[in-house]
Amino acid sequence: MPLEFFGIAYFLLIVVAGCLLVLQPARVAQYNETIALKQRELQSLKLKNEDLKKVVSYAESLEFVENEARMTLGMVDPGEVKALEVNVTQANSAVFASSQPKPEPGGILSLIGRIAQIFGVKEATAKGQH
Repeated sequence: MPLEFFGIAYFLLIVVAGCLLVLQPARVAQYNETIALKQRELQSLKLKNEDLKKVVSYAESLEFVENEARMTLGMVDPGEVKALEVNVTQANSAVFASSQPKPEPGGILSLIGRIAQIFGVKEATAKGQH
C-alpha cells in the first residue's frame, strides 16, 4: 500500500506541476494584453489632453475674449461705432431729442443734382448741392 500511495501522490504532483506550467504563460499573456490596452488608453488620454490644452490656450487668448465680448455682450470696436445725428429741441425746460435725419432738399433741382451725381457729371449741380 505505501507504494501505491506514493505513486498516486507522485502522479498528482506531476499533474499540479503541469497545470502550473500551462497556466503561467496564459496569465502572462493576459497581463500583456491588459498592459497593451492600458497603453492605448494612455495614448488616447494624452491626445485628448493636448486637445484640451489647445482649447484652454484659445480660451485665454485675446481673440477669444474679443469674440465673446462681441457675441455675448454686443460690444464693438471704437471705430465701428455708428453715430446718429440728434436734433435737440428745448421746450419748457425739457429736452426732446429726435433721431430723424435732416430732410434733404426736394424738388426738381434736387432730382437733377442726384442724376448728375449718378452719371458723374460735376458741372451740372443743383442749387444747394455741394
